[in-house]
Amino acid sequence: MEERKLITLDLATLSEDVIDVLLMDSTAEDSLFDELARKNTHRPEVLRLILKNDKTPNAVKQFAAKALNEPLAEADMAVPVTEAPGTEAETYEEHEFRVQTLFQRVQQMKVGEKIQLALRGSRDIRSILLRDT
Repeated sequence: MEERKLITLDLATLSEDVIDVLLMDSTAEDSLFDELARKNTHRPEVLRLILKNDKTPNAVKQFAAKALNEPLAEADMAVPVTEAPGTEAETYEEHEFRVQTLFQRVQQMKVGEKIQLALRGSRDIRSILLRDT
C-alpha cells in the first residue's frame, strides 16, 4: 500500500499578501505567528507585518524586534483587552466587515497565492476562496 504524504507549505516563500491575509484571520493560532517569524528572519517586511499585528503574542513580537534589531516599545507589548465573560469577542458587523475585507484581498491575488491560502488558511478563508471561484 502506498504511503500518503501531506503537502507542506514553505512559509519562508509566501508572498506578503498571503502572509497578511493569514495574519488578519481571527482564528490564527499563536504557533502560526511563531512559525512565520522564525522562517522569515531574512525578510524585514514580513517581520514588520508580524510586529504591527495586534494578535501577535508578546514572545513573537520580542523575537521579531530582536531579528530586526529594533527596540520594542512597551505599547507594542500591551496585552489585548479580553471581552467580559458572556459577551462575544467579535460582533456580527465586525465579522462581516473582516470577511468582506478578506474577500477583497483574495480577489486581487494570483492563483498560486490562493492555493497557498487554501493550504494554510482557516475555514473562513477557505469559504471565501470558494465564493471567489
